Amino acid sequence: MSDLLFLPDLKTTEPPQENEIDMMFKVEAIKPPEHCLECGFDKLYKHSLRKQLIMDLPIRLKRVGLQLNRRRYKCRDCGSTFWERLISIDERRTLMRERYILLKRKHDLNERDAFLLETWLGNIPELKEAHELKEEFYRIWDTANPDEGRDRYRYWRKRCLSSKSKDSFKDLVRAIDNWQDEIFNYFDKRLTNAYTESINSIIRQVERMWVEATHLKRYEPRYCLMRTFIRNVSHDLIQALSARLCYMILSIGMM
Repeated sequence: MSDLLFLPDLKTTEPPQENEIDMMFKVEAIKPPEHCLECGFDKLYKHSLRKQLIMDLPIRLKRVGLQLNRRRYKCRDCGSTFWERLISIDERRTLMRERYILLKRKHDLNERDAFLLETWLGNIPELKEAHELKEEFYRIWDTANPDEGRDRYRYWRKRCLSSKSKDSFKDLVRAIDNWQDEIFNYFDKRLTNAYTESINSIIRQVERMWVEATHLKRYEPRYCLMRTFIRNVSHDLIQALSARLCYMILSIGMM
């Protein structure tokens, strides 16, 4: 399971705990430090231990926590104490702060972000592979030809399932395989489920206004104004108006 984390200086101490939204890994350093950080002396001993919770990058769309058993060492020569340094954790924390760079399309990055991206991808081969797969997936939908889009997906799927990042993409592959016809209908109208989500949002807002207006206290200032506005409006009419408004929005989107 350590390979799933891509943290070369850590090892898992037991199988991860997992539920529908979270994964928890118990980890510790593979090797102790070789010398004192203060004087360079190579005779050290374990001084103390603490458990540290670190939030890591998501895996398979799940939040990931690392319960790290971090050791503190003491130098037998100078007497100084220090916590073991874990380079991969330090790098990952920096990456967490700058992860928006990984989410954006490569052609949308400015010069600074492009430089940071190339630095990260050059140092972490597994991350480079996953990022390339992400970019290739987006390029599937850039073509206007549905047959070419399906060909691009088949090529991407084959490469994805033979990569080290396959576990990170397997839920996406399964979803597309199960809903392939519906998803590839995107090429007919160039629409996504964003329109559906917008329609649902409008319906919820209109119904919320209805509920709020019918439950206002008589002494509240808004009562008279809203009550007058909806006095002769039935709940069925509100739903009909919502559906009509949604139809108009959808029609505009299909033009």
